[in-house]
Amino acid sequence: MYMNKKIKTEIKNLAIFENPVFPQSLENTKIEENKLMKKEELRSIILNQELKIKEQESIIKELKDNSKWSKIIDNYVDTWYEKNKEEVDIGRVELFNLFGWKPEIDLMPDELEKHMYKKMMKIMFSFITSPNQ
Repeated sequence: MYMNKKIKTEIKNLAIFENPVFPQSLENTKIEENKLMKKEELRSIILNQELKIKEQESIIKELKDNSKWSKIIDNYVDTWYEKNKEEVDIGRVELFNLFGWKPEIDLMPDELEKHMYKKMMKIMFSFITSPNQ
């Protein structure tokens, strides 16, 4: 089959546009750019994680300071006890049941109970935060 010269050049032009072939250097630069982008993204992720670690270390250091965590526990127990004192009042005792009447007596003042809860929480916190000894 004889093809016209004009038709041959048109076919060649179409083939170039449909399947462009980039020079090797252009392909390499695209791959290198992708690698650089990935490296930069990884660096930023690592830097963010390092900042988070430093923040957590400073928080742990603050909590290990006895005066601060002791005050935090004291405040927490005070507010917790006020919200839940009907359920956690260990000093209240029923004396007897007389025809549906149940007299109660409070053997332990609320301040003493709070003090016991605070001590218990401080002991547990020191157990948890102290290194294995």
